[in-house]
Amino acid sequence: MREPRIIAISLAFLGASIASAEWANIPTASLAADSDLIVVAELSSHEAVERLDRTYESADLRVRRVIHGRVRAGEILRLQWDNETTIACPRVVHADAVGRTHVWLLKFAAHSTVRADYPGRRIDLTRFAVEGALREIRNHKPLSSHRVVEALAEHLSNVLAELPETDEPVQD
Repeated sequence: MREPRIIAISLAFLGASIASAEWANIPTASLAADSDLIVVAELSSHEAVERLDRTYESADLRVRRVIHGRVRAGEILRLQWDNETTIACPRVVHADAVGRTHVWLLKFAAHSTVRADYPGRRIDLTRFAVEGALREIRNHKPLSSHRVVEALAEHLSNVLAELPETDEPVQD
């Protein structure tokens, strides 16, 4: 009789652990308004190093187009991020984007680096992702008229007009 109760309690704790391992939803408009730089850039040369209980990762971002901020097309930015080694979820993951171009909503960091420490700070150039980001921006009324958010929405609208009806990513 005692074992089913122990199993039920264990499952409840497991469910709570899994539920707490998700990212909080931050609207695209909020991320854009909070960004120091918004660029269209290609990720390259990914590196990862484990130290103690953290994995430190970095890669280069070759800027193709500047939507907001003080950088120029052609510049290379050093992107850094890190995760606890012992935690599988939630994690910041950008290594899967190597060789691909995305819209990046970046924050300045130490030593002339930039960070994108939330999954929504990278927008895939697919119809599904661009439509989703535009929908979030348009639905977030308090920030939808913010200058930076308007610039991002305009760029995404232009990208959307160029995307094929399929959901294949395009290189900007």
